[in-house]
Amino acid sequence: DPAAFFHAFELLVRRHPVFRCGFHLYDFAEPMKVVRRSIRLEDCIAPVEDLSGLSVAERRERLDRYRAEDLARRFTFDGAPLWRLQLFRLEGDLYASVWTWHHALLDGWSNISFWVELAELCARPDLLSVEELPPLASTYKDYVAVTLGRTSSADTAAFWRRALDGAGRNKLPFNRSA
Repeated sequence: DPAAFFHAFELLVRRHPVFRCGFHLYDFAEPMKVVRRSIRLEDCIAPVEDLSGLSVAERRERLDRYRAEDLARRFTFDGAPLWRLQLFRLEGDLYASVWTWHHALLDGWSNISFWVELAELCARPDLLSVEELPPLASTYKDYVAVTLGRTSSADTAAFWRRALDGAGRNKLPFNRSA
């Protein structure tokens, strides 16, 4: 059920701040990660594309073409969310999804955790009546606070100065938005 799937996705976007963040690399004196209170899901989730009138081979060709086009679309670092979702109706109640995200948002473990959480939500018979999920027990913000606390000691700073002595800055090529 696409309505239930999208509702579950929306609940998770509201629950996990990482899906509402964007990176501003050029708008401020220093690169900045900004977490919004909310985002417009229409900016990240495309309307369902119905492939049910196509043969199996044509569906496969369309999905392959979409994945290639999607991989060619680069994310921009102008503050927009760094993920997008496309759902394809294959036949009857059978759907395929393509969810693309920038590696700055998720690693492999987090991706699997997200899909497990999404599947658990989608299995709930009361899903469409769920308005909000309970808050997370700990967040990335908590992790950063703990990490900053660990790295603020003089011993830690001295260790990293020695470890990185002579290292140059790694300038990564980023895609500027048009």
